[in-house]
Amino acid sequence: PCDHIVNIAIVHNPVNSTHFFTTDEEDLRPFFDVVTLPIPPPSARAIVRSLCSALGHLHRHDIIHRDINPDNLLVAPEGLEGQIKLTGFANASLQPTSLSLVGTPEFMAPEILRAGAYTAVVDWWSLGCLTSELLTGTTPFNRAGPDVPTLLRMILWDPITVPTHPHVGPLERDFIMALLQRNPSARLGGQGHTAVLAHPWFLSTT
Repeated sequence: PCDHIVNIAIVHNPVNSTHFFTTDEEDLRPFFDVVTLPIPPPSARAIVRSLCSALGHLHRHDIIHRDINPDNLLVAPEGLEGQIKLTGFANASLQPTSLSLVGTPEFMAPEILRAGAYTAVVDWWSLGCLTSELLTGTTPFNRAGPDVPTLLRMILWDPITVPTHPHVGPLERDFIMALLQRNPSARLGGQGHTAVLAHPWFLSTT
């Protein structure tokens, strides 16, 4: 088990599909019921550190979450001083590679949108989007609004810029951009979650 993932039961049915059922009985609340964004870097760093551990655990078991975003976080009623857990396994894959077009569009990695085979590295792209939203209240792709063609263009081809905000300094920007590498082999996280946790942002005290 992992302290930062809701307890799940994995059930396979006869036609080779997989269902995830949460079994937690803790008093956890939806993220936005407790937290208002943006939040300062120390709080964001604590959340991201927990999610790195959660993703490391999932990826070791060949599970790709495929929908990392704030709506799939649960927090204790006391807020960010308490426990935070990853949930939302409806789109998860129990295979080391996948071809399915699933996820929340604003958080989807380019390789998912290209409709080719992809690996768990897609989750690290989503974590980059999430980190931006935690710190600034928005992702780098929020400007597209509901316009899907514009969103696709921004994710696939346009220059990527981290939203300007007082919470975003050089370390925060470098961390987010390292996760938002369009080339999966160059993306932070491609060598495992320990490489993500080794980024200098996690050593910062501000």
